[in-house]
Amino acid sequence: MKKFIYGLISLMIFSSLVYIIFVQNILQLKSISKQSELSQKEVLTIAVAPLQSATLLYIALENGYFDDEGLILKTRNLYTGRDNIIDMSSGKSDLAVSCEYPFIKLASTNQNLRIISSLHRTEKGAAVVARRSRVKDLYDLRGKTIAYIPGTVTEYVLDQVLFAAGLTRSDIKIVAADRATLESGLLYGQFDAVTVYEPSIFMLKNEIGKENTTVLYSEKYIENSLIVGDKNRLEAKKETIEKFLRALARAEVFYNNSPNKEVVVGFLSKSLPQNSREQILYLYNLYKPTLIMDNTLIQLLKTEAQDANIYGMKFRDLISEQYMKEVAPSNVRFFDDN
Repeated sequence: MKKFIYGLISLMIFSSLVYIIFVQNILQLKSISKQSELSQKEVLTIAVAPLQSATLLYIALENGYFDDEGLILKTRNLYTGRDNIIDMSSGKSDLAVSCEYPFIKLASTNQNLRIISSLHRTEKGAAVVARRSRVKDLYDLRGKTIAYIPGTVTEYVLDQVLFAAGLTRSDIKIVAADRATLESGLLYGQFDAVTVYEPSIFMLKNEIGKENTTVLYSEKYIENSLIVGDKNRLEAKKETIEKFLRALARAEVFYNNSPNKEVVVGFLSKSLPQNSREQILYLYNLYKPTLIMDNTLIQLLKTEAQDANIYGMKFRDLISEQYMKEVAPSNVRFFDDN
């Protein structure tokens, strides 16, 4: 009887070992298969601020559209468009997201910069923000200490707000700062006003109180975020760029056809966990995610270049629309040769 029991135990131990080895082999084969699958995918890196203006990017990631195209999308989370373009130009990333003003400033000295798509558009993207006790309207800005971020849309909007007030930079005390310094500097009284973009405008209004905050927009400024690359590297990665844009085009269709905004809000809450639901809903209503490249974009580039005293640029040459034409031609809407 004992021999039978010992034999049975030995058989059970042997069977368990065989099963363990079998499972390990299956897992190893799956791991090898996964590694092989990943090795066959193309890697694309984009420098982008973790902001809601990149809604279509987050939808494409959450819905697996890049995976469907055989792409692994990696992000480098820098805060300003200026920093994103510099990062891309240095070769650390393949693409960059920026608004039009930083692009114009940098494209004036880098002839290889090209726009391959828009990403969002809004008429209220940046503004001069102040405590109402210090600045009630445009005409209270004279002599005030105002901070901004050089080389970004905040620089352009500050100049436009000053122009609307009949002022120049010489009429104020101007301070160059970064985002963190801007917000804290206004909250703790270091600055009388700051020039910021969303979501900082939303956050400052919440901190100070909407009724205690003055927000001065430029009627001239329309914010248009852009996806930018280097001309030569774009041409070398033509098929990869088209796959990337095809995934974004699917995200745009999903966004436009989504019957329930809660689906999109859910994606954004997951992709931007630092943002409150209130903030996401506010910007959902403010922003228009879009890949469209049209004459409005051309006019924005022209106007901002002229206002920055940048001349001699051929604006249509700054846009490489051929990639978008291959995947979503309806997004290319130029009607003349501006």
